[in-house]
Amino acid sequence: MFPGNSDVIEDDGLLERTVHATVPPKVECRGTAMADELYATLKGLAGWAERHREAVSRARAAYDREQGGASGTGR
Repeated sequence: MFPGNSDVIEDDGLLERTVHATVPPKVECRGTAMADELYATLKGLAGWAERHREAVSRARAAYDREQGGASGTGR
């Protein structure tokens, strides 16, 4: 489910992992309430970025024109 990252996000309190002593071993993972809150926040941010993408692009172009070239931000 989260190869290579599950320990980190479990340490951060975003993932609860339950290991069952069965054959074959069974591991259940689920997000915590904090993970749910983070997801909602990031989903909101992504929605904001999508809604304002064209305005940000226009603002960048206007800035570049006013500065006489590329703004140097690597875009």
